[in-house]
Amino acid sequence: MLKATRFLLVLMAFFACSSYAVSAQTTGSISGEVRDEKQAIIPKATVAVRNVETIIARTSQTSDEGR
Repeated sequence: MLKATRFLLVLMAFFACSSYAVSAQTTGSISGEVRDEKQAIIPKATVAVRNVETIIARTSQTSDEGR
């Protein structure tokens, strides 16, 4: 019985720690320039990104310099 209790406590601690590590990453950033096939900068382009795991999408517009 003591082995089973110890195993259960270790398993619960593992899941508690792993769920905390997953929830720690809630933000991020993407940077770069939008360019066409001739490498010319595209100002005021709309950029859309989507997280394939959560299906959350965001859109943003680039600056006059295409950033």
